[in-house]
Amino acid sequence: MAACKSPKLKEINLEYNGIEPDFCLYFQMILNFETLEHLDISHNWVGHVGIEHLKDHFRLFKRLKHLNLSSNKIFMMPERRTEYLRDMLKDVSLTLEELHLAENSMESSDFDILSPAFASMPRLRVLNLNVNRICGLSMRNFLDLYLAERSSNHLALESLSLK
Repeated sequence: MAACKSPKLKEINLEYNGIEPDFCLYFQMILNFETLEHLDISHNWVGHVGIEHLKDHFRLFKRLKHLNLSSNKIFMMPERRTEYLRDMLKDVSLTLEELHLAENSMESSDFDILSPAFASMPRLRVLNLNVNRICGLSMRNFLDLYLAERSSNHLALESLSLK
């Protein structure tokens, strides 16, 4: 585990590792939040409880550019707290360039809660929301918000994926 805290380590890929919610409690002990730029914990079992465990850790990231939380069943439970994910994303909003949330059973109501966080990310180039249930009206509201947020700046978003 000491290797994960290495100041030279910039990328960690933990996809397909069977990570369950309680394992997320250990991220604070094993990740170097000062130098990590790429975190992939996709295709695991993180769920909304894991997001709750991670929520306080994200304010510690200094350089996170790429985050992949795809296929983690984040929005499957009715008692989910989408606000936790929104707040986590706001904590890394100034540095994040790529965000992958595909295949998480996201509904339009979840997307509406997350949209302000997405729109406030000045460097976000890639937003992958494939295989979620987001209606056209929610997407339009996001795009209006994004364009309003970026009216004085250049548009950073290069790829918005909603297959």
